[in-house]
Amino acid sequence: MFLRAGVGNFQNELQLDNSESLTFQPSLGLGFKYKGIYVDYAFTDIGDQSVALYSNVFSLKLDFSIFR
Repeated sequence: MFLRAGVGNFQNELQLDNSESLTFQPSLGLGFKYKGIYVDYAFTDIGDQSVALYSNVFSLKLDFSIFR
């Protein structure tokens, strides 16, 4: 089992007054590995730092070498 945190999707956004502001998306996630099966979950844009909506990301990875 593992826990991860990160920051990504850095962008300069043009504001209504023609100024720019830097936005980013912090994320937290966790996952686990069991006999060649990896499952990851991430929750992004914590704190609503960008114009994007909150996002839940799931990923699954299989290591087929365990089936030999």
